[in-house]
Amino acid sequence: MSKVLIAATQAVGFFRCGVHFPEEGVVVDLANFTDTQITRLKSEPKLRITNPTEEQLAVANTDARKSAFTGDEKEAVAEVIRALSPEDFSKSGEPKVKAIEVLLEDTPISAALRDEVFAEMKEEGFEAPKASD
Repeated sequence: MSKVLIAATQAVGFFRCGVHFPEEGVVVDLANFTDTQITRLKSEPKLRITNPTEEQLAVANTDARKSAFTGDEKEAVAEVIRALSPEDFSKSGEPKVKAIEVLLEDTPISAALRDEVFAEMKEEGFEAPKASD
């Protein structure tokens, strides 16, 4: 079976291979990962990999049909933006794409994705951290 449930062992979740894995877990298709990434996922002590239940598979299949641009990707980028330091933001106040990519283990993201996520975050009241004096 190529679909598995991967869950973080910590409440805040855990990033590995450019994906945020929440504590409650997420169903992923291992076919979407390289052999090297699969090895990293399986050897990571902060992750648990199990077979998903039929219900978890059904939810994952429904979620996959909703959007080509997954909410998981957007949430992963948002979580990284929340974790950035003041120096990871440009003078205009936007998070630097490279800083996001580094925390996503060098997973490339587009400026358009960053812009969309950051705009949503600002609408919800997020403010870029300020350097302390």
